[in-house]
Amino acid sequence: MSNEIEHIPPFIEEKKPPIPPGKFTQGARLAIMLVAVGTISISMLGGAKLLWDILNDGLPSIDMLSAKLLWVVIPFLVGWIISVIDIRLMNNLVLPIIIRVLIWLTLLGILAIYARTVQKLYTEVFSADHYFRYSLVFAAGFSVMVGLHLLIEDHDLRPYSLPILIAALIHLLVAVLHYVFLDGNPAFALGDVIYFFSMLVIFSLMALHVGLLNPFRRAVDRLFEPSEIK
Repeated sequence: MSNEIEHIPPFIEEKKPPIPPGKFTQGARLAIMLVAVGTISISMLGGAKLLWDILNDGLPSIDMLSAKLLWVVIPFLVGWIISVIDIRLMNNLVLPIIIRVLIWLTLLGILAIYARTVQKLYTEVFSADHYFRYSLVFAAGFSVMVGLHLLIEDHDLRPYSLPILIAALIHLLVAVLHYVFLDGNPAFALGDVIYFFSMLVIFSLMALHVGLLNPFRRAVDRLFEPSEIK
């Protein structure tokens, strides 16, 4: 019976994979991240200024509001595109942390608008113009929040739902005080109902994690699937 001896070389020299032609240097990666953060920050600063104007009723017309929103959205979209490339294609690990901070700042802005809305309904100075302007800003704020959320893979919005629930419960107590104990003007009751249940629905969708945004996330993921093919 013969014994077969397997000859194993003393060492195996592993070949390094070739550097992809599209790979960036460390300096270039840092520059791209700074551009992404800077562009989104410009948009966020513009959004903060817009928030301040609305809280202080500083917008003279709907046209002015639309123009301001337009030039908040454009730099946000540019920053979003650069950020999603930086995170998904170049595997940036720092940018997602910054994006999470921006999501919290966006949520704080939304809650500030919500508090201002409740205050105006309570003091009964909420006009039809306020309905349109505040609702438009609510929609823009949550759109920014969702857009930032989609940048990060496997990001969970459930922790952000708790402040929304707390704000809605405070609104509920204020509305009960206003209409039940202080005999508030019933003409404003519908506004309280609309904004309270809108925030309650948003809280429920975020807290239950029903996957409403999964089609959008899959669409973003598919854009970068070819980069993973070896």
